[in-house]
Amino acid sequence: MKKAKPKIPRGLDEGESLFRTLTEKSVAGIYVVQDGKFCFINAKAAAYADYSVEEMKGRKSDSIVHPEDRETVKRNAHKMLRSGKSAPHEFRIITKGGDIRWIMETVSGIKFQGRPAILGNSMDITERRRAEEALRTSEEKYRSVVDHIGMGITVISPEMKIITMNNQMLKWYPDIVSLVGNPCCYEVFNDPPRRDICIYCPVIKTFADGDVHEVVTDTPLKGEIRHFRTISTPLRDRDGKIIAAIEMVDDITERRRVEEKLKDSENWYRTIFETTGAATMVLEEDMTISLINREFVKHFGYSREEIENKRKWSEFVAQEDVDKMVEYHHQRRVDASLPPRNYEFRFITKWGESRDIFLTVDLIPGTRTSIASLVDITELKKAQDILQKRGKELENKTLELEELNAALRVLLKKREEDKNEIQEKVLANLENLVIPYLHKLRGGQLDSREMVNVNIIESNLKDIVASFSHKLLSRHLNLTTRELQTANLIKSGKTTKEIADFLNISESAVSICRYRIRNKLGLNNKKINLQSYLARLG
Repeated sequence: MKKAKPKIPRGLDEGESLFRTLTEKSVAGIYVVQDGKFCFINAKAAAYADYSVEEMKGRKSDSIVHPEDRETVKRNAHKMLRSGKSAPHEFRIITKGGDIRWIMETVSGIKFQGRPAILGNSMDITERRRAEEALRTSEEKYRSVVDHIGMGITVISPEMKIITMNNQMLKWYPDIVSLVGNPCCYEVFNDPPRRDICIYCPVIKTFADGDVHEVVTDTPLKGEIRHFRTISTPLRDRDGKIIAAIEMVDDITERRRVEEKLKDSENWYRTIFETTGAATMVLEEDMTISLINREFVKHFGYSREEIENKRKWSEFVAQEDVDKMVEYHHQRRVDASLPPRNYEFRFITKWGESRDIFLTVDLIPGTRTSIASLVDITELKKAQDILQKRGKELENKTLELEELNAALRVLLKKREEDKNEIQEKVLANLENLVIPYLHKLRGGQLDSREMVNVNIIESNLKDIVASFSHKLLSRHLNLTTRELQTANLIKSGKTTKEIADFLNISESAVSICRYRIRNKLGLNNKKINLQSYLARLG
């Protein structure tokens, strides 16, 4: 369906053809507002709001203006009409579909059908405003990034004038803001200030050759020396001409301090690693030996050049131990608590020797790398073998001695039994075969000399009998010497009178001895024959 051509207002007959051409072919929106309503509008102007010409004619002119902009649009229109100036103003409209678009407009007063009206010229500037907004947002975003990046950034002109700087530079050098536009950046960053440019200035070099330059400087700042890393990069226009240099400054003081501490720490641990008394190696996850110490070289003969980052530790392990150790190696990287931290294995030296090694190994915290110390226990193992062998020999000797001691104890017991038997026989013979005849001699007719000899013989026999009796009965009784003599005579079957005569004591004294002997033997008030009981004691 063809759009209706806009009606040409009456009173404009002169130049009607020209006006029609202008309104229909114009790239601008053209409209006439009278009594606050559109009475004429071209297709371009209607299209701004997504309406047709017929829908716009008779519609209130401010009905499509954004509510927030209506008062501003009225003020600007009245201002232009009063002053006669046609400076454009911008405002928003709401389209038929509810979208917001930006319009730039100029208005002027005219006569339409003999009455005052407003002639408006407009353009849709929505895309331009969107581009400006995007550019502003982008600029604000990058400005925010530059201000909070943590590095000091200064833009410097070819004349060495400070064009601008970010917040970080202002924090470091608060007085620098007063120097913006002045060619004295090389005075600001030096204490005391200086007029000549620093020989290491990377900005001068950038302007000289157009390349990026970097320098690290020690700069006084707030009473202390700070370390700064400065990078200068050229800023070019579209034609490639350098219009400024961007100087990026990074305070690396803390980094330097940390690096120095790390270096000191590394030297410290390297010294410990090198001077420890045990052969030590650092093992990577793929079993490569990445580091060995001097004790490793000394004990096993391999140089650092032969081992480090070239050989795997499994190449030096005796074949029968490899599978076990490889399994431990993988388990340790799954769960460090699974494999043992200490165990023994056999290491093959450069000279082909198999050495017994006691290994201590663990993961370095936070890594999949492990560190292992190796103690050569070959000689200790040999000594243990010798000690074990000698211990076995000693055990055998001890067993032989125990058997010999047992045999000796049997012999001694037999000897004691034989000795007791001999003593008893001697005692019995004395009492039965000798002493009775002495009694007969004593009762015979003996002169004084003979009586003396009989008394001497009797006295010596009494000592012998007493000695034998003591040895036989002391094993069982706590008897006095007189009680032992009496007990021995009772055992031999002597009567109380015979004992009294033999010991030269009264019969009552013998009876008292009998009582004491029975008491000590626990026989009082018991119907047990004392002679039989003593005979059983031996």
